Amino acid sequence: MGSGRGGSRLGAGLKPTWKHGKTQTVRVPIALADQLLEIARKLDSSEVSDSDTESNTIDVSAAIALLEEALILKANAGGAIKAKVREALTLLRA
Repeated sequence: MGSGRGGSRLGAGLKPTWKHGKTQTVRVPIALADQLLEIARKLDSSEVSDSDTESNTIDVSAAIALLEEALILKANAGGAIKAKVREALTLLRA
């Protein structure tokens, strides 16, 4: 006879915090992690979306390009990486 403790239960565990469904682990430079998470949260909360005006869509594309440039930089180029991330965040916040 079971004690009623332990094991899996329907509805137990952490509830999802992302609106867009399942998640996956992605490796990013530590220097970029917080900023990229902030961008992802904004995208998930629809603060930045495809339905925004055309100028905002261009800004998102430019921000993505800046972040891709930051990923190419060497790991010890923290200042340059942060500068690219800040520039991308400025575009997204506009």
